Amino acid sequence: MKLIRDKSGVSLMFVLASMMLLLVIGVSAIVAAGLNVGAGAAQHDRTQLELYSSSMERTIKAAFEREETVGANLVDAQTLGGQLLSRLIADSDVFYQNALGQPAVASGAVIIDVNETIELAPGGTPITLPDGIDATYTMRITGQLFVFVNTFQRNETVPVFIGVDGDGNDIYHPVEVFATPMTATVTGDFIIELLTVYNPVSGLHGVPLSFSSETTYRLDNLILTEGDFAEDKKTLPELDELMLSNQVVWTVIRYESFG
Repeated sequence: MKLIRDKSGVSLMFVLASMMLLLVIGVSAIVAAGLNVGAGAAQHDRTQLELYSSSMERTIKAAFEREETVGANLVDAQTLGGQLLSRLIADSDVFYQNALGQPAVASGAVIIDVNETIELAPGGTPITLPDGIDATYTMRITGQLFVFVNTFQRNETVPVFIGVDGDGNDIYHPVEVFATPMTATVTGDFIIELLTVYNPVSGLHGVPLSFSSETTYRLDNLILTEGDFAEDKKTLPELDELMLSNQVVWTVIRYESFG
């Protein structure tokens, strides 16, 4: 028997196979395109988040580096670092009331532990949030400040031993001691942990994205000096009498980021 090939059938199978191959290729291309679009949107959201975070990091750095007026009162500080110093010192044991309810000042070194969280928002701090921000910021500040209060004197009369009389009694002579101004040196490190949370416009993730960073700022020797001073001053100094004797200088000594 002679086998006769159906050429039209072979052609039909070839066409069907070709169509199936083209369909598979088309579906693969569509899936790949969809994945590329999703990956591109995700990368865009991540890039936007990092831009928001880096922008705020620069804003905080500028708020620390802004110059104060030498000779100005500490409580009138305009920079973020200056305002933090003023509030932390005011809330510390550097200035306190004695048993009589009178203002007193600690001598020697006073260590101030810093641990607080600030929600950054328009107004209220020297930090100005850029317009059109779709992110929220939380700044956590930790570290330590060291306030070294130098010995100072108030105007008073003190008895000074000068010898013994013929009956063996001690002889004292009153001596007036003039007041000397209080000075203090402030040093320390602040660790600024910035948490940035961004809600992507695309909504592909379904959850907010977050980015955190830690920047360590070191305060060089800041000298505070009692202002409006007179040699006959008898009262103890208070915080609002302290003046900036040199510029408030903060230096970045470490930076880490956590995506």
